[in-house]
Amino acid sequence: MGGASAERLPLRPQTLGELLDAATNLLRRNALLLIGTALGLAAAEQAALYPLRRAAGVAPPWYLPQSTDHAAQYWGLLATGFGTETVIIVLLGGLAAQASVADLVGAPAPKRPFGPGSRPGALGILALVLGVGAAIGAAAGLVPGIFWYLLAGLSAPVLIIDRRPARRTAPAGPHLPGPHAPGPPSSGTAPTGQPESPWPTGPFLAIGPFPAIARSVALVTRGGWRPAGIRLLGYLAWWVIRLGLGAGSIALLRIVVDQDSPWLWLAATLAWGIVNSIAYPALACLDAVVHVENRMRVEGLDLALSRALRRDRPTEPALAVPR
Repeated sequence: MGGASAERLPLRPQTLGELLDAATNLLRRNALLLIGTALGLAAAEQAALYPLRRAAGVAPPWYLPQSTDHAAQYWGLLATGFGTETVIIVLLGGLAAQASVADLVGAPAPKRPFGPGSRPGALGILALVLGVGAAIGAAAGLVPGIFWYLLAGLSAPVLIIDRRPARRTAPAGPHLPGPHAPGPPSSGTAPTGQPESPWPTGPFLAIGPFPAIARSVALVTRGGWRPAGIRLLGYLAWWVIRLGLGAGSIALLRIVVDQDSPWLWLAATLAWGIVNSIAYPALACLDAVVHVENRMRVEGLDLALSRALRRDRPTEPALAVPR
């Protein structure tokens, strides 16, 4: 079956372990693009957080509060950090979604961040909206930010992968009743006597940033919150991995850089930037994999896409939102 080989995403619902493996394999096959892009984004994040860390009175390498004198600034630092990492994961989620579609349909993987189908303008708006929402939710007590992350986290794959059928405005023809000429009652079958397919045939329109958020919320709830649970587990797993990698990097730093050295800030920034440049694309790949797998469960994407691949037909109607 197309797309079901070991080197591509399986065209079938998967278990939790299979999803985690699929996300890791997707990252491995697209490591140059995803990790390379993540390095630049993580470096920008560290630069943006530097003045906030100074204002909060924290010190490298762990950036923990030294006293309660700067509690408000420290809370603002945490909220901003949650927002910036959300922005980065969303931007990388767009690249991971492109790579996942290439995996599913057997197309060439994307080679650059702003290639065809990347939708940089819409993705940038989406990342900004989700990042601001995450920061506000974190500042409001963290729990709202977590729910925002879980509910809206599939928005980037929705923006890149999903399409909506455009409204047809063609004049009435022999098989298409016009707007003022009601046709016969629908029987639910096509003219050939075969059941009418719920999959549109085109043309298709891209989904905008705000409709993408709404569709993400709808898909998460339709999936019984399973996508949210998987994403939360993935985030916690990579949070622990980040702590482990960070601890190893800090142990190395203390060998080569003295605690009072002015170079410690730069060394710690580089270390955390490298750690995050691995964790962020891994989470983005998990988002892309969870989205397509959830669509297989709730919308039958695997059936429609495998049928199109088997019959050598265009795959865009199968990837579109069903009626």
